[in-house]
Amino acid sequence: MNLRLSTIACFLALAPMKMSFAQSPALGFVKADFVHAQEVKRSGKTLIDFDLSQSGTDKIKKWNTTEVNKKINLDISGKTFSFNLRQPITGDKVEVGPFDRNDAKAILQEINAK
Repeated sequence: MNLRLSTIACFLALAPMKMSFAQSPALGFVKADFVHAQEVKRSGKTLIDFDLSQSGTDKIKKWNTTEVNKKINLDISGKTFSFNLRQPITGDKVEVGPFDRNDAKAILQEINAK
């Protein structure tokens, strides 16, 4: 086998490993990361103000140091919503949006269900 074929064989053998690293799970919140949510209207847009649980607060503490300006997913109410963490979040609240009115209603019902 010549050098060129050896190089191609090596690349193909490593390709699946590199692809699996590129497909790491997305950063995201789930229902358990929130204890309460309320609708906020700002400039005619529907936002949601979430109170974070301990797991949500722990995620934010970690993300504040490594994930600013990266995409964060919100997996809730059977849908995935994406937003960018524009600046570090302090405290135990996070405001996300804007949402379509129907999506906001479904999210609020799910988070606030007892």
